[in-house]
Amino acid sequence: HLQVRALKQHLERFCGFPRFRQRLVHEDGTLLDDQDMLRPSEVQLVLLSFCLTSASRAAELVEAARTGMTATVEQLLHRPQDPNLGNPAPLLFAADNGHIEAARLLLEASADANISENTVFNDATPLILACQNGHFQVARLLLRAKADVDKADLDDVTPLHLACHYGHLQVAQLLLEAKAVVDKSSQPDSATPLMLACRR
Repeated sequence: HLQVRALKQHLERFCGFPRFRQRLVHEDGTLLDDQDMLRPSEVQLVLLSFCLTSASRAAELVEAARTGMTATVEQLLHRPQDPNLGNPAPLLFAADNGHIEAARLLLEASADANISENTVFNDATPLILACQNGHFQVARLLLRAKADVDKADLDDVTPLHLACHYGHLQVAQLLLEAKAVVDKSSQPDSATPLMLACRR
């Protein structure tokens, strides 16, 4: 059996649209992601633009990502809703709170792995927030999604600075394996990651 979800993920390589923006239409109607295709049959692929999203709908996705409500995140992304809408964006909250499944869904829907916001999070990226809080699995997921390992916040603080400052050894090792710059200075005290680690 071939599951519809797996077929859509395969088709993304050819059409460039994540599964949330694809509809497979069969003679019996639209196929759902968790359905099995029991027999070979002819289907039509429909590619969708993002729907118009109100501020309240954007806030709903942000809240679902913040609280790790994976089913709600998936449901809203299937509208299909732009995963980068919201202020701050949903991925920032998912990373900050360590909700890996919500983060995985947002990235699968083409959320920007390097998105930042300067009102609440001081221009921090999802990777900075994950590393600050020691969320190893989320940090690894973001790096696999091509998050910039050295992108800093408004104070020139990088993910490695924060992993060292808070003593998250496993996260620091992950960043070093991803070739993070080790001698970058942060503001206001010109501290390097090594200096921060030594202060602990």
